[in-house]
Amino acid sequence: MNCPYIVIHPRNFPLYSNVDKEDVFKANIEFYSEFAKTLKENNVVACLENMWIRNKGVIVHAPCNDYDEVNRYIETLNGIAGAKCFGFCLDTGHSVLTGTNIRYAVKTLGKNLKVLHLHEVDGNQDNHTIPFTLGTVDWEFIMCALRDYGYEGILNFEAVNAWRIFPSELTDSVIKFLGSIGRYFFDKYFNFPEK
Repeated sequence: MNCPYIVIHPRNFPLYSNVDKEDVFKANIEFYSEFAKTLKENNVVACLENMWIRNKGVIVHAPCNDYDEVNRYIETLNGIAGAKCFGFCLDTGHSVLTGTNIRYAVKTLGKNLKVLHLHEVDGNQDNHTIPFTLGTVDWEFIMCALRDYGYEGILNFEAVNAWRIFPSELTDSVIKFLGSIGRYFFDKYFNFPEK
């Protein structure tokens, strides 16, 4: 398909807070290592993603929310692959749900940040809907962090639930609207004249 990136969720653990982090790390290294040969052969980068779970009704961090550890994952996996076959996908909605400092995440990940999942959440559910529609995500803060730390990837949306809100007859219009938001982000935060 000539797609340079694929996002693969890390293995999750139902009671992550009670599981030794090093055991989680080893389990995920083993899991992702299985893809290394195929990724290398097809020149594709697999991106780990920051995840969350609900434990006793409370949203808590799941694997890949500690960004120093994420860099360790990527370094270890690329060492196993013998090539740069692994990177990271930062999911803005998941970051908001877990109270992650997105600016710190972007700064820490640096060039390991390859892909974004941009979407709106209400602070309680993983809504996966269009930016600005629920009003809980600080898009200016996120875009400024990406710009200030030199993000060079694409602005990718994961707003699939928008299709469920609107009638199917409006799908094309919803997609165009989402495209307009992407152009707005790019023009406002990234499209600067050369100095």
